[in-house]
Amino acid sequence: MKKSYIIGLWALLLLIVHLITAKNYEFHRDELLYMALGQHLDWGFASVPPFIGFVAHIADIFFDNNPLGIKLMAALSGSAIVVLVGLTASFLGGNRLAVFVSCAAFAVSPSYLWSTSLFQPVIFDIFFWTLSAYFFIQLIKKQDPSVWLPLCASWGMGFLNKYNIAFMVLGCLVALLISPSRRLFLSKYFVWSVLLGFILILPNVIWQFQQGLPVLYHMRALRENQLVHVSLIHFVVDQFLMNIHAVTLWLFALIAVLFYKKEKDLQPLGFSFIITFSLFALLNAKSYYTLGMYPILFGVGGWAIEKYWNKAFQGILLAVLFILPMPLLPMSLFALPPAEMINYLRKVKPLMGDSFLRWEGGQVHPLPQDHADMTGWQELADLVSRAYQSLSDDEKKQCAIYCENYGQASAVLILGKNIPHPLSFSDNYLYWMPDSLPISTLIYVNDESEDIHKLFNKVEEFGKVQNPYFREAQLPVFICREPTLFVPFVQDKIKTLKASRRGF
Repeated sequence: MKKSYIIGLWALLLLIVHLITAKNYEFHRDELLYMALGQHLDWGFASVPPFIGFVAHIADIFFDNNPLGIKLMAALSGSAIVVLVGLTASFLGGNRLAVFVSCAAFAVSPSYLWSTSLFQPVIFDIFFWTLSAYFFIQLIKKQDPSVWLPLCASWGMGFLNKYNIAFMVLGCLVALLISPSRRLFLSKYFVWSVLLGFILILPNVIWQFQQGLPVLYHMRALRENQLVHVSLIHFVVDQFLMNIHAVTLWLFALIAVLFYKKEKDLQPLGFSFIITFSLFALLNAKSYYTLGMYPILFGVGGWAIEKYWNKAFQGILLAVLFILPMPLLPMSLFALPPAEMINYLRKVKPLMGDSFLRWEGGQVHPLPQDHADMTGWQELADLVSRAYQSLSDDEKKQCAIYCENYGQASAVLILGKNIPHPLSFSDNYLYWMPDSLPISTLIYVNDESEDIHKLFNKVEEFGKVQNPYFREAQLPVFICREPTLFVPFVQDKIKTLKASRRGF
């Protein structure tokens, strides 16, 4: 079988598997947010650059927010990564075994199956890191300065998806500076390529300054609330656990490019990995931030084990590659509905422990957090829609819907029917809040109702979300009438929060 056929079959298999399992769960909390961003196109958003919003907008045009269409965008990115990994192994001189092993390592990885199942910036981040690494290998192997053009274009597009690709850019540039390939900087192509990359990211940079650099606020909040709890030991250990089935593959790839004299021309790739990895570790990054670094090493590793290993060791690698991930595949693919998933995880828990059932609050639950974040949204949207329809015509004219977090607000926006645009102080919804809010009736979605009783004379509970698997199970929906201090309270809070979100 030709190498191109092997690559194509793995890419197609991955796509088919994701399409088969796409409707087992509802939209993820974050997917709903990104779909909401797609309805408010801009050159930047509160917590992410603009790329995910533009992709969501395209998905909305072609698929009308159909779950299958949204998942397709992520699945196609996963298949594209498989192609890049296989092409890398082939470009380096690998034959059928190298291509097969490289593609399989990505396609059966629980970490990448999980990422490819969700419409989030993570999967596009992995794609742009892999695409950039592919061109970086082309640059250092061919010593062709014209490769700077697609490389810098990839970095620019990656920046528009997630800012952390800047760490890769720094790692690659430093790695070239300390190698004989530094002469590639002297080409006119480098200058024009840097200009191209800058032009690509310029609209987002301008937007950031116009909004007062909200990225700085987001990074500060992320560091104070989440990254401060990241342990260096756990970060390092997770690098091995994330792709434990292919640890030997990517480790040998690093060893080969760093220490084998015959592969000295690939040494900058190894240096760039070490530099980028060190930057993430020093800054207390989350473990999954490095996911984009490994697919290209699968391609290099497939070529290296075919070139340097005997058939016995190659056979052992293949066995480990396919057997080790098996227990995690149903969870990674979201292949079982909640009740069946709980039963399955209960059976495999003695084998795998409970770390994957531990939510961000530290408590262990029957379902992983992402699974719980993919249930209950339609029920919530329907409940809010019924609450709105229960109002009189006069009440509807001056009615607003408030949701406490972006997941709730996005579910109401995307899945609700014939209702006003929901309001929230969460994420980008703060920027969409009107400066004034003259209302007489409020539909209030929040599990805490103490404050709202101070702002309205009449507050009644309309209903609760009953889905037992929902992360916010028993979430109540209130109808509030006869406002007292609500309007001035909201106006003051909008002004205060918008000011606080500015990075300077």
